[in-house]
Amino acid sequence: MKYLLIVSINVLMFLNLSIYAQENYLQRAELISNTDSAIQYIESKLAIRDIDTKTHTKLIYHLSSLYNKKSRYYKSERILNEHLTELSKKDRMYQIGLVYSQLGNTFKLKREMPEALKYYLEAKDIFEKIKSYSDLVRVYVSLAEYFRSLSEYPEGKKFIQKAFTLYHNKELKDTSLLIGMYGRFAAIQNESSPTDSSIILSLQALEYARLTHDLNAQAISLNELGFSFKNRHMVDSSRACYKMAYKLWSQIGNDADAVHALYNEALLLSHNDFKKEFVIPYYENIISLVKNKQIDYPLDQVFFELSNCYFFMGDSLQCYRIRQNYYQALLDKRHKLYDSEVQNIEEKYENEKYKKEIIEVSNELKEKKNEVLIISVSLAILIILLIVIAFLANRVNKSNKILKIKNKEKDILVQEVHHRVKNNLQFINSLINMQINSNKSKTAIASLNDFSRRIQSMALVHEMLYNKDEIAGIEIKNYFQELISSLNEMVTLNNIPIQFRLSCDEMLIESNKAMALGIIMSELVSNSIKYAFSDTQTPIIEISYKLNNQQATFIVRDNGSGADFNKEVRKNKLGMRLRDIFSRQLKGEYLFNNDNGLVYTLTFKI
Repeated sequence: MKYLLIVSINVLMFLNLSIYAQENYLQRAELISNTDSAIQYIESKLAIRDIDTKTHTKLIYHLSSLYNKKSRYYKSERILNEHLTELSKKDRMYQIGLVYSQLGNTFKLKREMPEALKYYLEAKDIFEKIKSYSDLVRVYVSLAEYFRSLSEYPEGKKFIQKAFTLYHNKELKDTSLLIGMYGRFAAIQNESSPTDSSIILSLQALEYARLTHDLNAQAISLNELGFSFKNRHMVDSSRACYKMAYKLWSQIGNDADAVHALYNEALLLSHNDFKKEFVIPYYENIISLVKNKQIDYPLDQVFFELSNCYFFMGDSLQCYRIRQNYYQALLDKRHKLYDSEVQNIEEKYENEKYKKEIIEVSNELKEKKNEVLIISVSLAILIILLIVIAFLANRVNKSNKILKIKNKEKDILVQEVHHRVKNNLQFINSLINMQINSNKSKTAIASLNDFSRRIQSMALVHEMLYNKDEIAGIEIKNYFQELISSLNEMVTLNNIPIQFRLSCDEMLIESNKAMALGIIMSELVSNSIKYAFSDTQTPIIEISYKLNNQQATFIVRDNGSGADFNKEVRKNKLGMRLRDIFSRQLKGEYLFNNDNGLVYTLTFKI
């Protein structure tokens, strides 16, 4: 009896140690900072056959996240679907819900948004059915992030509010959930309507992260706060947040995010007129960290910003040397992108099922080798046809891969052209501003300001094209809003409290037409500011763009004193010429008239 008791205790201890060891697999994987090493570690542990289903699912979930981090989306999708097949045989609803939610994350990153939404909703239904409320809250947060990525902010807010309501109604006690909810709510508020509420929400997320001693969550919240303070021109507060985020990420060995926090601080200093001698060591430190620690972090923009520092210091030799490093880093980045795309394509078209069918056919042929000659000949013909089809399919697949790679290269090159044009225009603008600061002639300053304004309206088009995934045109309403914001700076400089009223339908328009409308609008608004409101108590400028039966109507009006058009031509010869040139470029007809102020109306066909 005593011997039996000792054996039982030893068995129980062994089982407990086994379970504990399996649970530690995921913890150990999360401590590995190098993504490739973490992938290799988890793949080796998944080869262990006696691993329990719960641990297996968690490891698959984490491995899928690592594949997504390396842009290997089809590999991630495949392992999730393979595991889903195994779980379906065992009727493991909770684990199936986890796999569905991760499939939603994977398809969202692939930008296959309908599929992502389908899996999120299936996960939501499962967790509602089994009443797993913590996981249901996580799915609500994922859905909020999904709609934020689509810029559908009201829908995103709806799911965040659902998450908070469920959390409090069910009296959940999971602080990590609160951190995620406050963090995502802050991001949605920051993008949809930047107010102090986004800062308050980020501070709340930070407070909960500190309560749980979650250093990574603290660093994420601090980095978000740094971004919010930067947008509000609170330089000292922003810098302090970036420094703390860098310190925390460095402390836990998250080197890539730590370097990014350091880069955010360097950009903050660069954009706020700190001395270049003070900023340069930041960029040099980033480059040193990435190279010495072999951190997976792109250095192209770091080299670009560093070369600009040397340029503005007048050190052209160092600028040229660093710019060469920038181009090399850009090439390395593209090579990695191409490698990732090729790997995804190969994994996507990998067809294990077809290989199994060929093996089965071969086995059947061996088993039926004694059958009649007619059947043997028929099978031989069938195999030849299958080989021909496979050969043709392989050639088509190779052609498709080459075409996709070339299309990707073309899109990247076109976006790079827009990026460089935008940077060159901004560089010219910087030179003009330097000239303005060194010039004492009011006439010359006014002319240079006009020149700067015109360049800004053109640069804005290239910036919006560069930031788009598909270069199909410009969203005209967003373009007008951005242009009005830049014109507002000129209004502030002239101390004229002008109200802008924009009435515009949301639609895409060709980039050359958008630029022409932007130049015309800039000239008209500038003219109104200079000449129209000398006797107007509440200056208003209204801008309207409407489309009716493929005919666009563009109207700019003010409530100023009106204009004598002959006198107007003498006042602003270049402005009138520009309005005339770009109106003709649009193949439109325009008209000036006085109606409680000056009204410009342009009609043209889309």
